[in-house]
Amino acid sequence: MKSNVLTLAMVFICTCAYVQTGWATAENGEGDFYWSGAVDTDFENAGNWCYGSPTGAPPEVPPKNYDNIVHVYFVDGLTDNKVVNLTRSRSIQRALFVNSADWVLVGAFTLTLKQIIVSGAVTNTMSCSVKTGNATTWSVEKGGQIVFTAGTYHDNNITFGGGGEYVWEKGMDGYSGNRYVMVTGDSLLRSETSSFFRGNNPAAYITLNSRGARLQYKTTVAAAKAKFGLTANGAAGIVNGYNTRSYALQAVDIGDGFVEVSLLSIATSMMVQ
Repeated sequence: MKSNVLTLAMVFICTCAYVQTGWATAENGEGDFYWSGAVDTDFENAGNWCYGSPTGAPPEVPPKNYDNIVHVYFVDGLTDNKVVNLTRSRSIQRALFVNSADWVLVGAFTLTLKQIIVSGAVTNTMSCSVKTGNATTWSVEKGGQIVFTAGTYHDNNITFGGGGEYVWEKGMDGYSGNRYVMVTGDSLLRSETSSFFRGNNPAAYITLNSRGARLQYKTTVAAAKAKFGLTANGAAGIVNGYNTRSYALQAVDIGDGFVEVSLLSIATSMMVQ
């Protein structure tokens, strides 16, 4: 009998410890946060979030300003207002748009992210400035799209994958050094300007490392071929730059002043801006 009482007591203590740990995590601003917009559009208002699941209660504090163990989710069914206002510069580990379209993150501040994940054939927009976190990997599912209207700043290595589309209306800024921008799978990077990079890193580069990886920007086929050292589509070209290798590319006029450069071989190529 004493043994059973002891066992029940131990279970009760362990259960309370587990609940307390979960509660403390929410209070510390770490874990999974789901946007409800229940109060207003302010990212920093804890009342606008559900903690742990779409049906969770509001947390004690908003997501922590921290680039680890902080994941924010944007899903359908919680609000009709999909405008989220960034009212301070902050860091989080991961922003996930889960089969949900037409979200717009706004604000005259900077959001630092290790990951953006877009699942489903949906389009979402980052109208606040975005900075890449350390060891950044972003993923947009094939058929999906993420649009950056205020530009991004990359001072860390970043990989764009998932097979979807990444679109910049103003290009990217950032440190060129030994940082890389890598495009994998069938992913597309598109710039609405004549260059992917602007400002303080005109010599930065993009790596296409998978067959089907594509770049689109405003230029001419002749200029694109000259940039990549191509004599003809499908020919091997060589670009002088960091970790130069030979590759087979094609440059095609896709209309409206844009050219698409795509990787035909599996070898790595470098784009020098």
